[in-house]
Amino acid sequence: MSEFTQSAFEGSLLSVIVYSDEIEPGMSLLRLQNVLAGELSEAEAQYFFDNFEIIDTYDFNEDITYIPELADSGYQGMLVKRKGSDDNGEPGEFWFVNRGTEVGSDVEDTFKDAVIADIDLALTGKASAQLVAMEKYFQSLLDSGAIPPNATLYAAGHSLGGHLTTYLADAHGLLIDHAFTYNGAGIDKLPDSPYELVNFMQELVDLGSGVVGEVYDTLRNILTQTLYSNIGQDNVSNFITTEGLEMIPSTNSQLGEIYQVGTEEGGHSSVNLAHSLFVHHMISELDPSLAIDEISQLLNQSSSTEAIEHDALINGLAEIFGKGAVGEPSESVSNDPSSKGDLSDYHNQLMQIVTDVGESGFLLTPLSGLGASDLLELLASDSTEGAVSRYSVLNNLSFVVEGDFSEVTPSFMDDDTYISQASLPKSRSFPFRLPSMG
Repeated sequence: MSEFTQSAFEGSLLSVIVYSDEIEPGMSLLRLQNVLAGELSEAEAQYFFDNFEIIDTYDFNEDITYIPELADSGYQGMLVKRKGSDDNGEPGEFWFVNRGTEVGSDVEDTFKDAVIADIDLALTGKASAQLVAMEKYFQSLLDSGAIPPNATLYAAGHSLGGHLTTYLADAHGLLIDHAFTYNGAGIDKLPDSPYELVNFMQELVDLGSGVVGEVYDTLRNILTQTLYSNIGQDNVSNFITTEGLEMIPSTNSQLGEIYQVGTEEGGHSSVNLAHSLFVHHMISELDPSLAIDEISQLLNQSSSTEAIEHDALINGLAEIFGKGAVGEPSESVSNDPSSKGDLSDYHNQLMQIVTDVGESGFLLTPLSGLGASDLLELLASDSTEGAVSRYSVLNNLSFVVEGDFSEVTPSFMDDDTYISQASLPKSRSFPFRLPSMG
């Protein structure tokens, strides 16, 4: 398992969950699945329930978190803990998550986020009121002990929440081990000197932005911390969609590394990124040697259409590991939309594959990375690996699966199309360059 890929998925998952106004500590799995239905698959909700517990949201524990500025800013945040991470007296692992722009039925929240905060972000490069509210909420969790000293601490946020998270990581880089943003708005150019900082703060006052009194002091303190910190360059990772609406990520510059992720429906949604990164994480469980960008390439090249579709790769793995494709258990990958299951079907199937063979040492080798002689040797083999390789080639998958198939029987082993190397055509259009068959 790649810990980075796992963390990237977990941050995206939490960045979806923080949008829900119904999330609260102590929820049952059934309640959680009902609340998040339409947003997360059953497997994603199960993953959250199995691995995390909600410690606090900004308004569920007034003794810890009630701060007047929060009610006026539209800010919403959440603190979760990894289950079992504080056993045996350990300080534990925590995630501090910032919500992004909320556009929904609540007119007041939509106005605060989509109008006040986003316009402030566009004009000044900083969503000042929410930035101050976040800082106060974060400090209250530290002061109360909700975030214990020496805890492992991650931060995450989508869109506007990514903007806030980037500032948090830069200002508190010694406390935050790593931050993850998803289609985040980035940050404006940080002041390079105390003189620039003074001028910027005066500009905010002149704009009539409401940055006065305690709000002014808190914002100045945050920016002063970022002025003397270069840590954010090393502990922030940004994930953006490779297609669709990318207006928000281009608002400001990104701090740290940028990773492009193909999603099935594109766009700015945190949900689509979480779905894609769930698949990335599951594949990294199958083959921990694959980096996150290599997994993205496998998904992109295995799509059966111009859009990024994960079902082709998931169904391919299901057939290879003897589970049967979703919607058509007895047949190989199908491009017929009527045969396709829903998102939960695909995710449940992929999770089951990982449960059954995830520690068996299988490798997902990109076809583009195989030398001509190695690929031809695989295609000519009478072994199960050879049949799997022929299946991958004939179904336009972008990888072959290598490993010990002595306890795994692919679904297609009674199909002469894949059993015999004679089924391979002399020439064909593939998503990679197929070596000459001689």
